[in-house]
Amino acid sequence: MSKNEFIKKAHEQIEYTQEQLDELAKCAKDPIYFISNYCWIQNQELGKMKFKLRPYQKRIITALHKNQHVMILAGRQCGKSESTSAYAYWFSIFNDDKNILIASNKQKGASDLMNRIRFMYESTPDFLRPGTLFYNRGSIEFDNGSKIWSEATTTDTGRGRSVALFLCDELAHVKRNIQEAMWASVQPTISSGKLSCVIMSTPNGDSDLFANLWRAANAETNGFKAVEVSIKEVPGRDQKWQDKMIEQLGEPMFRQEFLAEFLSSDPLLVKSTTLINLKGEVPTMIDKGFSFWRPIDPNKTYVIGVDVAEGVKQDFSTIQVVELETLTQVAEFRNNMINENQLYHGIKWIIQKLLSHEDPRTHRKPQVYWSFENNSAGSSIGTLYYQDDKFPEAELISGKAERTGMRTSNRVKVEACRHMKNLVEKTKGGLTLNSKMLIFELKNYVAAGASYAAKKGCTDDLIAALLIVIRVIKQLSEYEPEIFEKLYHSEGEFYDETTNDFSEPIPFLIS
Repeated sequence: MSKNEFIKKAHEQIEYTQEQLDELAKCAKDPIYFISNYCWIQNQELGKMKFKLRPYQKRIITALHKNQHVMILAGRQCGKSESTSAYAYWFSIFNDDKNILIASNKQKGASDLMNRIRFMYESTPDFLRPGTLFYNRGSIEFDNGSKIWSEATTTDTGRGRSVALFLCDELAHVKRNIQEAMWASVQPTISSGKLSCVIMSTPNGDSDLFANLWRAANAETNGFKAVEVSIKEVPGRDQKWQDKMIEQLGEPMFRQEFLAEFLSSDPLLVKSTTLINLKGEVPTMIDKGFSFWRPIDPNKTYVIGVDVAEGVKQDFSTIQVVELETLTQVAEFRNNMINENQLYHGIKWIIQKLLSHEDPRTHRKPQVYWSFENNSAGSSIGTLYYQDDKFPEAELISGKAERTGMRTSNRVKVEACRHMKNLVEKTKGGLTLNSKMLIFELKNYVAAGASYAAKKGCTDDLIAALLIVIRVIKQLSEYEPEIFEKLYHSEGEFYDETTNDFSEPIPFLIS
């Protein structure tokens, strides 16, 4: 161990004051309190300064503290490395006998993270930090039995080692063959619950391991908590700064490196230029698992589409509610922990909620149409419906020559997808989508053979329910000229239904 006056010796005896004991207890309990009060960083312009956590950095640290597995998507120079390094430091000194592994795409990056931790340690008062048994550029071993070490990410990273916390930095910039091999090595340990894992990166393409893991984290299908940092949250990133960076880097690279967007060349169903402008809104209300964005109007017509999951803890059962007159998404349901019977009660609940609204002057109630995909597991919804003599007054729309619900063939799905594309891309009178998760699915919904499907690691269950809505609207359009106009009138050229051509997407995609 090299000599350093700022290093505390192992097993050094300290007499604590009551105030110090109180501080020790506060710091051990709350990493944000410890980092905000006792961690120092090196600022390129201001030099040594106390770590003043920004709101999004607190959000990152809170996610790390409350979740075993976390993924962080953030652009360059936003302070994500300081945040995660500080948490790793806190974790090591307030937990005995824990091994913390820090891996980055290159040794330089790994060493940089260790340097941050070393700087924090050397600035921490003695009464808070443990003594050191070993202390160098690549590793620190404390006398509480905990150890931190750093290394470049390789195919053997994490293999055969007892690690409590694995911090993987800039995974997207590791060579793809190494990404896959490393993940194959550590993933079983992560799945077993024996390893806490933090993966953070800026994007580097749209089809690597990080991109797939991020999409799955966003879809809540891989057990990782997704944390995203927006450029709007970072001080100094105003339009003038952005224009300057775009001039230096070019817009595609700027969008990847600082907006943290995944570059994509996949043939998307909906044009990238449209998807970029879809942002979504925070629900105004959540009730019985349904997210609501708009109040219910008794003078409107509502269309409900249902997609039934194949099993509990597998795909998501989803319900979409759209106001027909304005083609606005009003409500949404998404759950992979319920069975068909529970979903059926959810369908009845949302219909009853819609019908519970009445115009006080005319006593009019909303008109409700609904349907469901009856392929496979969905057929049970039809059975429950036939046996139910207390179903609310809503009209079930079924496919032609079908008993109940709508069967989805490849041809029918493609046709519904094209109608959905038309309505989403229209700038006036088209679909208004409010769900961020639905928009996320659309941003990862691509051509798959002669049809469309979610990219690897993504879901498309919300889209499936929306396609049922589109098919209901299509059937209603056969009798209502105004609905026909909404569905078929396009502001520009539309695809020939017999082809599988796509417009050329721009080379970037918001994550």
